[in-house]
Amino acid sequence: MDSKQLSAQTDSWVLACLRTSRAGLTLREVRVRLWDQIPAEIRSSWQVLVVGDQVSRSLHQLTREGVVRHDRFAMRWQLVVPDHDLDAPSETRAVPEGEQSELSF
Repeated sequence: MDSKQLSAQTDSWVLACLRTSRAGLTLREVRVRLWDQIPAEIRSSWQVLVVGDQVSRSLHQLTREGVVRHDRFAMRWQLVVPDHDLDAPSETRAVPEGEQSELSF
């Protein structure tokens, strides 16, 4: 894998880590969780140094793109989820016929 592919892959791994915590993660927590995302052949090669160097760059680039938010006071990075990406409520009910007419405007 060349360095450009490794940089793009690091972005994906960082996003996967951030998806695991709604409260956000510190840089250290991202790095710890990222370790599990990295394939063994990269972890055991010099390429792991490129990934380690790329983590902060990825977080800052994703922040500029509006995908990630950094809370400077809590020192946490958090995934920003657009409204259209939120899941629908798990429990919805159909409105009975009688109530439907009362809801009409």
